[in-house]
Amino acid sequence: MSPGGSGRDASLTKAKPETEADLERVAKRWDTTTEIKAAQPVQGWLDSPIVLEKYVQPRITGSPHLHWLLGITRSLGIPRGGRWLSLGCGAGDQEIEAASQGLFSSLLALDASPVSLQRGRESAAAQGVSSIEFREVDFNHLDLPAVTFDVVLMGMSLHHVLEVGYVLSEVKKSLKRDGFFVINEFVGPRQFQFTDLQLGLVRELLDVLPARLRQDSASGELKTEYVRLPVEHWNVADPSEAIRSDIIVGEIEKRFRVIARVDYGGTILNLLLEHIAHNFNREDENDVAILRLLAKAEDLLIRHEILPSDFTVMAMQKDRFPAAVARRVRSLAKSALHLSRAGGSRVTARRRLPASTDASRIDFRREAHSGEVVGGFYHWEGAFRWMGPRGELVLRMSSPRFTVLMQAPVSQLRQHHKGWESLDVRIHLEDVGSGATADLGTISLRNDEPIEQAFAVPDRFKKRLGRLVRVRLDCNRVWAPAETLPGSSDARRLSVQVLQIGFEE
Repeated sequence: MSPGGSGRDASLTKAKPETEADLERVAKRWDTTTEIKAAQPVQGWLDSPIVLEKYVQPRITGSPHLHWLLGITRSLGIPRGGRWLSLGCGAGDQEIEAASQGLFSSLLALDASPVSLQRGRESAAAQGVSSIEFREVDFNHLDLPAVTFDVVLMGMSLHHVLEVGYVLSEVKKSLKRDGFFVINEFVGPRQFQFTDLQLGLVRELLDVLPARLRQDSASGELKTEYVRLPVEHWNVADPSEAIRSDIIVGEIEKRFRVIARVDYGGTILNLLLEHIAHNFNREDENDVAILRLLAKAEDLLIRHEILPSDFTVMAMQKDRFPAAVARRVRSLAKSALHLSRAGGSRVTARRRLPASTDASRIDFRREAHSGEVVGGFYHWEGAFRWMGPRGELVLRMSSPRFTVLMQAPVSQLRQHHKGWESLDVRIHLEDVGSGATADLGTISLRNDEPIEQAFAVPDRFKKRLGRLVRVRLDCNRVWAPAETLPGSSDARRLSVQVLQIGFEE
């Protein structure tokens, strides 16, 4: 089929006539949705530039203005210029943005909505993008070519798939050996059957919003709640909507090696901001402040495990082992996770996606850094950051010389913990792209004075100058500040205070 064609491409689809009526209904719904969004682009939480810049993009990429897809390709070192596939491209906005950034040499963009595809072709032509080919297809019944694509992308489309396992198997088949599968997805309750807790929290938060911010674009009335529509509604209106959203992560983990994952919320904001997000003016500092407070409330509920995250970005690759070996490795990993949890300690099953950054050195005494850029470090009154048992951050290695400036109230700690002579902090580096590691050494804190110590980066790491590295600090001792530091009510287990950290130019 030619790039300007409009028919469904039978070469990529295994036809199943019994689902044709559902497919036509879904396509018609998305045709209508595309037309509505063309008239009013800001419909939901992810359409809001304030939410993207102040909440979502900093969590995913570490920068308010860096698109999530560009951020993840940089962070993971995905080579430019490859052959890409986008399943469920819609009107192709992110694919056209990726083309303008030179992320690929060619991209095959597939979707079920003819109106969306036509709009995508028109947008690409208007922006001078010729590297994208748009085709109509039912991706529930794909028959993709084997070992063809360097990257397969699914942005808010996998939760519309009924046969999740089947599609994931087709994706895996189509990837090259070292290819990447990248998703940005809704993984919340199936068919939007949100919990009573979510609905109650949304209702209470709406109740305190000014009336001017609750004007519903769909009903024309003031929004007072999110109405949870029954499964029967979705079976008629759009039988694809979140049809298997609750099993996506599990099915992915059965078939791929997850190399990065960032859960970025939406559990409250998605429901609360639907059809009212357009009321918030990015030029009005009060509107921005209100949205930031709402986002912080959601973040706290998720971080304290009261609510899960309904949206996630994940990056995967094929297992590098035969299927039987891979299954055995996953089984052993699950057993180890179960045993660790049984012992009472909290286990993080996967790393967060490292932030994309140009910073090579951080001075905590002068600069604010969010939890997405720096993990395991906590703000405290004063010119430093407390570190937990482990602190991690991503920096660009600008020099083969690494320095750390830190201190700890050692004299106070000795009064409460007899026999403590020092706090020891071990420093490790990990190259974000290759996974190569280096152990730099240990800092021993024996008194209350700040200590600055420099380490030489090993020769094998010097060829990685200019690349992103993950810096990890492991402390051998921690304490509860409420027990040792006067006036504190914070029960987090902390260790040392970090003032400066990074690479010397």
